[in-house]
Amino acid sequence: MDVAASPTTKNGDKHMNKTDKYIGLDVHQDTTVIAVAEGGRVGEVRVYGSIPGDLRSLEKVLGKLGGENVRLHVVYEAGPTGFLVYRRLRQLEIDCIVVAPSKTPQPKGVRQKTDLRDAVQLARLLPRRLGPAPCRTIHKGTVMYVEYRFLSVGH
Repeated sequence: MDVAASPTTKNGDKHMNKTDKYIGLDVHQDTTVIAVAEGGRVGEVRVYGSIPGDLRSLEKVLGKLGGENVRLHVVYEAGPTGFLVYRRLRQLEIDCIVVAPSKTPQPKGVRQKTDLRDAVQLARLLPRRLGPAPCRTIHKGTVMYVEYRFLSVGH
């Protein structure tokens, strides 16, 4: 008995299945280091590389990593560069969270922080935030408060 496949099964339901990519950023004024985790909690984390620290470069990379059936989730540590990245990614409708560096768990035995290790660690922790939070998220209200303080100090 030969059954004709419906149009959705011929395509393997590609239009219905979204792939999640978890992107850890180590953001600095001059450079941004990017690491990508795929496959959820057990997926492999790979280093994408280092790019210039401007938003245009970041948008270009995220455009390459994303796609029609890809949902991007981005995380980076709060720092002196502020929340410009957060605001831009939210404008682009990309899920983005900012975490407090002091609340990010670090592997035992690792004493030296590097940009590469930080990006990989953040990409590794992001899929796990769906369960008990492994790192403390800075809430949007806090983001607005920090920006207000920055402006009120006269910068």
